[in-house]
Amino acid sequence: MSNIYYAPTKLLFDYDIKNIGNLLEEYGYKKILVIYGKGSIKNTGVYDIVINSLKEKNFILFEEGGVEANPKVEFVRNVLAKKYDIDFILAIGGGSVIDTAKSISVSYKTNIDPWEFNAKREIPKTSLAIGVILTIAAAGSEMSNSCVLSNPKLKMKNGFNSDLIRPKFAIMNPELTYSLPKYQMACGIVDIMMHTIERFITPYESDLADNFSIGLLKCVYKNGLIAYNDPKNYKARREIMLASSFSHNGLMELARPMCFRCHQFEHVLSAVHDEIAHGAGLAVCFPAYAKYIYKKSQIALNRLLRLAYEVFDVKDRLVNMRVKVKESQEDVAHALDKIDAFAVGMSEASHIFKNTFRELFNKKAKDYSKIDKRIKMSELFKKPWMAKQSILESMEKRIDRAIVKVDSFHKEAELNNMLKLYDRLESKIE
Repeated sequence: MSNIYYAPTKLLFDYDIKNIGNLLEEYGYKKILVIYGKGSIKNTGVYDIVINSLKEKNFILFEEGGVEANPKVEFVRNVLAKKYDIDFILAIGGGSVIDTAKSISVSYKTNIDPWEFNAKREIPKTSLAIGVILTIAAAGSEMSNSCVLSNPKLKMKNGFNSDLIRPKFAIMNPELTYSLPKYQMACGIVDIMMHTIERFITPYESDLADNFSIGLLKCVYKNGLIAYNDPKNYKARREIMLASSFSHNGLMELARPMCFRCHQFEHVLSAVHDEIAHGAGLAVCFPAYAKYIYKKSQIALNRLLRLAYEVFDVKDRLVNMRVKVKESQEDVAHALDKIDAFAVGMSEASHIFKNTFRELFNKKAKDYSKIDKRIKMSELFKKPWMAKQSILESMEKRIDRAIVKVDSFHKEAELNNMLKLYDRLESKIE
């Protein structure tokens, strides 16, 4: 198995985009094609800042806006048909914009249709330089060697890989992601996590890569929840932005090959249904995929259990759920006691009231308890609560079994790992 880690992209974190003109001047480029999406960068002011900075340095500028989610090959063809005289492409946006720029870059100096690369009938041999101003943390395309495009006419969505398309630099400022809608943010978080999860659950073990993966996933899971509820939390946005890049730049597949089956399933899904966001498609595909592979491979099962235990805190969540169930059981028991007490109280009050009237007419007091139907009637009021009590008792038993199962699976996986390590050491001693 051959495995190479190559990450030439220069990360410029917290970089002031007002200085983009100075940066490109240092690189020596003169003629810039600016690529962006449907106009959000104009609403946020990013567009004006970047264009003004470039104009101050007298760059020759061309621009193409309107890149869609699930970027289309037809857009690339239309740009290439204009035959711009350029030596650099600046992508402002997320994965869709960056992948569009990558596709333009490999086709620019050739007569090859861009889809030929995505169909894997051609291999890139040349490329224009690309730079990125990242506004969406999701695809990781700002540091990756991958480029994915959709072809609506063929109802296909394919990707290709080439180190020629790795960007020269990626400017990252978490504040540029503040305006992102929550749904889009959530889709991005899923994409980031899936880039690492799909590498993690392969049958190839690497202690270093495994622990990189677990650390990154825990970071995204924690900070993703924070950023979703507090979109302007700078620290959470920063962590997600960094994780986006390192989840898909090759670091998580050290000493093991990349296996992107779930991504391939999603590509088929969103190729046919263009309205499906990539992250949303992955969120639908992965649970079904996980249910399939854990039955086929003990290694996959162990990896999924480790994710559940170490990343998603399944045991802690089950324990917390059990506490809430116990609290609900106490509430139900209290409600049943109150119904019984109310029934007894009403019965006693009725007896006193009736015997008071009997005394007025000089009649003996009477024991009504044997003929009083109030206590029996109270059983009707208790039935819904008793049904709820039965459901809660069943839930408690199920949760207890789940906690035991998670613990036993996790311990079994740890034991298997220890035995493998022992076997390796023993073989070296022999």
